[in-house]
Amino acid sequence: MKKILLSVLVAASLIFTQQANAQCNGVNVLVTNIQVNQTTTHVVYSFNWLYVSGNPSIQVIVRCGPEGSPVSLYNGRCFPRLSDSTAVTHFVKDSIILTALPACPLPNAQTFAVAIRPSSNCNGNYCEVTPSQIPLPVTFASFTAARNRNLVNITWTTASEQNNKGFLVERNVNGSWEQIGSLIPSQAVSGISASTLSYSYVDQNTTKGISQYRIRQVDLDGKSKFSEVRAVRGDGQSLRTVVYPNPSSDGKVNIVFEDGGSVSRDIAVSDMSGRTVKLMKGVTNNNVTIDNLTPGIYSLRIVVPATGEQSVEKIVVNKR
Repeated sequence: MKKILLSVLVAASLIFTQQANAQCNGVNVLVTNIQVNQTTTHVVYSFNWLYVSGNPSIQVIVRCGPEGSPVSLYNGRCFPRLSDSTAVTHFVKDSIILTALPACPLPNAQTFAVAIRPSSNCNGNYCEVTPSQIPLPVTFASFTAARNRNLVNITWTTASEQNNKGFLVERNVNGSWEQIGSLIPSQAVSGISASTLSYSYVDQNTTKGISQYRIRQVDLDGKSKFSEVRAVRGDGQSLRTVVYPNPSSDGKVNIVFEDGGSVSRDIAVSDMSGRTVKLMKGVTNNNVTIDNLTPGIYSLRIVVPATGEQSVEKIVVNKR
C-alpha cells in the first residue's frame, strides 16, 4: 500500500496551510486552505482541492495510531470522482460528530486527514494530504451552567486530555468576555489522560440579565481554545425559558433553557398567519439563536417530545 504521510492531529485551534500536494498511484491532487477546528461535539473542517492529474475521489478520514497500521480508522464523507479533472477548484466544508469517532487509547492520537483515493467510490488504498502535526489537547464530553439563586454552577467533563495545563472560566454579561477566578489545573498526570475527568466552578453572579459562560482550555505550551458557550438567566428571573432581546431590533433572538440543555426539544417559530418560518428538532443545547426574522410578531412554540410538555412565547421584531 503506497501512502504519503502528510497528516494532522485534530487541532484545538484553527490550522491554516498554504498548500499540500500528494501523489498516489498516478493521481496528483493539490489541497489548499485546510482549516480544522474542534468543538465539544464536532470536528469542523474546510479545504479547497484541485485535480492536477488523474481524477480521484476525495475522502475525509480520522485514524487512531500510526499511518499504515492504525488501531482504528474512521472513514468520513466521500466526495466521488467528478467529470472535470483539472479546471475547477472545489471547496469542502463539513464536520464530523465526535461521538462517531473510534476510541483511541494512549499513547496513540486521533489524526484528521484529507485523503485521496484512486478509485471513484472512495475504496482501495489512500494517500493522506495535510500540513504539520499538532496534538489534540482536550476532548470535551460535557459542559453545563445552571443558576441556583445568586450562584451559577459550572461543570464540565473531558473524555481525553493531552498536553493540557488547565482551564480558565470566562463570563460575558454586557458583550465583553472576562476571566473569572484563576487557572483550574488539569487533573491529568503530566497533562495526559484517556479517561473521563470532571471539573467544576461556582460563580457568585447577581447580574439581573443573561450571563454567558465558556471554558478556555490552556495547553502546557500556552496555546488555548474555547469550549462552546452556555447561558443562564439573570438573578431573580423565574422563567424556565428566557427569550432575549425581545423585542428584537435586528431580527435575531436568543433562547436560554434553564435546565442546561439536558432535555431534547423541538422548536418552531410561526408568523401571524400560522406559517412556520423556523423549525428545529432534537435541540439539546441550552443556548439557541434564531436569526433572519423579518419585522413582525411571531409565536415561539417549544415542545419536549419525551413528556409532551409545551410552552409558547411571543417574539416581537421591530422594524430596523
